[in-house]
Amino acid sequence: MKTVIATDAGARPVGPYSQAIRANGLIFVSGQIPFDPETAAIVDGGIAAQTDRALRNVAAILTAAVWRGCVPVQSEPRQRMLNLPLFFFRMA
Repeated sequence: MKTVIATDAGARPVGPYSQAIRANGLIFVSGQIPFDPETAAIVDGGIAAQTDRALRNVAAILTAAVWRGCVPVQSEPRQRMLNLPLFFFRMA
């Protein structure tokens, strides 16, 4: 069974995909960019601020997974991560 995970606390998808999917007991989070969920704009402040925002978006999505019951509440989802690939590139 597949469950869609979505939250307004993380950046909204800019394409036809979900923020995350739960399938077979695993959560697959879509790639996150440094969009501020309140302004829908990329944050200013360089690579440090943008990395922080992208990771906050991931954390918000994982928190939504806990809230929806996709992850046991007593379990910290960030401590159970199997893989977190990070890709940095200049879009300008």
